[in-house]
Amino acid sequence: MLGCGGDQTKTCFMRHPLSRRHVLGLGLASAVARPVNAAPLQNPDVVIVGAGVAGLSASRVLTAGGRSILLLEASPRVGGRVFTDIATFGVPFDRGAAWIHGADENVMARLAHVYGFDVVTEEQEETLYVNGARATAADVENYNQAIDALGEAIGEAAHEEDDVAAVTAMPKDLPPDVAAWLPTAAAAIGPLDIGVDLEDFSVQDWHDREDREPIAGVRQGFGTLVGRMADGVALRVNARVTRISATRNGVEVESTLGTVRAKAALVTVSTGVLAAGAITFDPALDGEKQKAIVGLPMGLVSKIALMFAKGSPALAFPENTSIVPKVQDERGNAFLINPMNQPFAVCHIGGSLAWDLSTQPQAVAIDFARDRLRAILGSNADRGFRRGAATDWGASPYTLGAYAAPRPGSVVARAKLDTPHAERVFFAGEAQAGSRSQSVEGAYESGTRMAQEILRFLRR
Repeated sequence: MLGCGGDQTKTCFMRHPLSRRHVLGLGLASAVARPVNAAPLQNPDVVIVGAGVAGLSASRVLTAGGRSILLLEASPRVGGRVFTDIATFGVPFDRGAAWIHGADENVMARLAHVYGFDVVTEEQEETLYVNGARATAADVENYNQAIDALGEAIGEAAHEEDDVAAVTAMPKDLPPDVAAWLPTAAAAIGPLDIGVDLEDFSVQDWHDREDREPIAGVRQGFGTLVGRMADGVALRVNARVTRISATRNGVEVESTLGTVRAKAALVTVSTGVLAAGAITFDPALDGEKQKAIVGLPMGLVSKIALMFAKGSPALAFPENTSIVPKVQDERGNAFLINPMNQPFAVCHIGGSLAWDLSTQPQAVAIDFARDRLRAILGSNADRGFRRGAATDWGASPYTLGAYAAPRPGSVVARAKLDTPHAERVFFAGEAQAGSRSQSVEGAYESGTRMAQEILRFLRR
């Protein structure tokens, strides 16, 4: 689900609208929404809260380390923010994370090969549009220069002592033709990638993160792959944890299915859920933990998938084409056409625009995407439209956002969550993945790392 750090600019940003984790909301049914082990509520060594990638990877490490676990998931399914929906369109649609970055060494690619999934390296092409027409070569060059200038300005600001908002680093004195593309560049770097507008964008956090080539997709769906990680895991779904109490001798985890006692607990829910107070802690979280959670609010990138009949003008592009329109402000959008050779035009929106639409009925979001598509490709662009679906990570009580995006000045908040609470309550997730934050691989690595910490704690 990563931002480009250091001096990387054009080669990374040119594929933002389609290449990141771009997380979406919950759908109706999924390839991973199959029956899972309804483990009894017995007292294990470790209780894991949340059956996303971090929780699933931790369960594997703890079990391999000889410890009994029970994984409690509030929602009706596993996978968290990696979700392949098959029911809505009849073909796999990744409502959540869709791409494996650095596929030649990514742990998720290795898992896909072990489980026999089809990992397909994808060449992704970006096409710019200006006022309903394809951009000229001069427009493309001006956009590239705007991307470079903004990326370099943010990178320079990140080297200063104070962590500031990216909006303060907007480059000045650019040629007018280049400056005209700055809002489009800002949309790509901020809302469509990080999930926040530039006023809420930490320059140092952006600089610290990495992005890697090549990228690949999972033909059967990324969420389907993650669902396989739950095979053999002792877990319960529809088990919403409400309270975690820690003592010198153990923990008590209260849920809608009952109370479980263990030696330690690992909490892998989003910082959005933590900030909402969905789980009460006894003793209460200390000031540093609370400050870290407040400093790591959830960003939002949403998808609005439009399915078309064969021959529709919307599909008249090569597989995995990203269409980026020139916009007047950073509340922009982009379309991914024919992702994984499926008949979709998927509208991506992020930041404040995504939050605004997350409060509206799904039909409003679908109409918005169709209108944006017609504005780019012409009045008949949505001919052959069959059905649509809008994601709702922002409204879902299981996530309350897409992924954690630290406020300016809160870049250290990610590491603050690594310290256990009351010695026995640990935290993991993409928010704690450092340079690989906001990614599936980062969540996997965080879950693995904190599970290893728990094993060391239990040995002591």
